[in-house]
Amino acid sequence: MQFTLSDEQSLLHSSAQRYLAQAYRHEGGFSARQWQAFAEMGWLGLSLPGDVGGLDGSPEDLALLHQALGHALVREPVAAVAVLAGHLLSHAGQGAQALLPALVAGTARYAVALPGSRLLHGAAGADALIVLVNADGHDGQGEQGIAMPALHCVRLPATARELTLVDGSLACMIDGALQPAAADTLLCRGDAALHAMDIAQAWALVAASAESLGVMERALDATREHLLQRQQFGVAIASFQALRHRLADMVIAVEQARGALHAALAALRDADRPRRRRTLALAKMRVDTSGRFVGAQAIQLHGGMGMTDECIVGHCFKRLMVLAQ
Repeated sequence: MQFTLSDEQSLLHSSAQRYLAQAYRHEGGFSARQWQAFAEMGWLGLSLPGDVGGLDGSPEDLALLHQALGHALVREPVAAVAVLAGHLLSHAGQGAQALLPALVAGTARYAVALPGSRLLHGAAGADALIVLVNADGHDGQGEQGIAMPALHCVRLPATARELTLVDGSLACMIDGALQPAAADTLLCRGDAALHAMDIAQAWALVAASAESLGVMERALDATREHLLQRQQFGVAIASFQALRHRLADMVIAVEQARGALHAALAALRDADRPRRRRTLALAKMRVDTSGRFVGAQAIQLHGGMGMTDECIVGHCFKRLMVLAQ
């Protein structure tokens, strides 16, 4: 599969990088102002259908955007809300799709509660949760799987606790089971619910992998610049053979992650569900392995300053660890 960028894709990537470099500021946790800006640029609906306000973007378009988001260390939950929740609603029937225009416009946010999960990314401040449960109303997944799956749109429990993760992004901890109430909305059930969840997770995995690649590229750029600027014995430490070899290992790891992302993009179009799931899982594992290596090496090559808040590579490593989850 060829991954040569079209003129439109090159423009999407360069314009996203330019905007984020010039206008994005880390305001701590979640920024409603930044989120609205993302909506106005069409990023929240990039890969969603045009009839709900989206742009009908391809998987490659989505990957390019999230690569730029990763390079800028964006903390807002674009993948969790616009991709995972967005594609889940998109494939869960007409009733679910009615919620999408508000998501695309940035006026409503939905998070996803995966079976058995209690730490929910993107749930802080969300208008509702989309949860996969058994038809009897109990969430979770037993040894035999979900007997009668159903997707419900439920209210965020009053007991949900907001948490700040190690990278500064926000999540919610849910105590107890999520049991749909009479006022909650049933979106779909049976095989349709499992299919919607499967497709949504596949798109979200590609987005997270692309975002990790962008973070790795940021860490690599910062490390290369540091080695060229830092001097010992009157020469740049980039001239030391041992350090050059370690930088080369980082480059190789980044390219391995890029290759894994390409494999994931190809798998997203694979009609064979078991093979698609296996390829996506292996790709994500490869990306996460590269991320841990690149992040750790970046800190090592910066020395003690790599762990300080003033040094970008420490923030890169923390972001990579959260994306790996």
